[in-house]
Formats: sequence, structure tokens, C-alpha cells
Amino acid sequence: MLFNARRDLAVKQVGADLILCDLANRDLHVLNVTAAKVFQLCNGSHKPEEIAKTLVESFDGVEYVQACEDVKRILDILEAKHLVFPKTVLV
Repeated sequence: MLFNARRDLAVKQVGADLILCDLANRDLHVLNVTAAKVFQLCNGSHKPEEIAKTLVESFDGVEYVQACEDVKRILDILEAKHLVFPKTVLV
């Protein structure tokens, strides 16, 4: 499954964290460096397995199996908070 990040969020990088401001709902979200990388790769082009591979390549000592679990957990949280949504595939 592919995901898209919401494009109507105000996004600001602060140090290693990514701040997401949902002006419509008046919510503020702070993503750590790992969650920020996952969010940024939610552009409708990367499968979770590809995102996990990017995490392995980006961070020292990260194993692929653990990265897959982390990506799934992060995507579940981001989706529950309505920050990302599954990409609709037209056939």
C-alpha cells in the first residue's frame, strides 16, 4: 500500500524534529527524525518496504526487519492522526 502525506499542513524543521501544524484542527505534532523521514517519504511513490530500506540506508545500525516494524507502527500512528492517508489507486 502506498501513502500520501497531507499537503495542507504547515511543516517546519526544528533541529532533527519535524513540526506539523494542522491549522484546520488546531493540532500540533512533533515528529522525531525517524517519523519525519517516514512522513516525508509518504508521497504516493514508496511502499512501506521501500521506506524501511531507506531507513536502513540512512541510519547506522538499523536492521531491515526492525525498520519494517518501525515503519508499520509509524504509518499506523500517522494515519490514525490523519496526517497521512492511503493512496487511491485508479485502474
